[in-house]
Amino acid sequence: KPMLITKARGKFIESDSGLLNFITIHPSAIYRQREKDQQEKEYRRFAEELKLVSRKLRSLTRNARTTSMRTWIPAVRA
Repeated sequence: KPMLITKARGKFIESDSGLLNFITIHPSAIYRQREKDQQEKEYRRFAEELKLVSRKLRSLTRNARTTSMRTWIPAVRA
């Protein structure tokens, strides 16, 4: 569904299909900033957003492995 990037930026949003989406800018937008200090600020913000995505992916992978292991490990009866 339509949304303003300026309001949704930096957030994970689940789509109707259940996929997780992360809202950010296109990297070229950084260099369209007129002032050098503004470019640097946008670059730092973009880098932090990529770190959020990285942490989320690691978390999802870790959770998937744990769930997968539980599925494949047979129950041991005493």
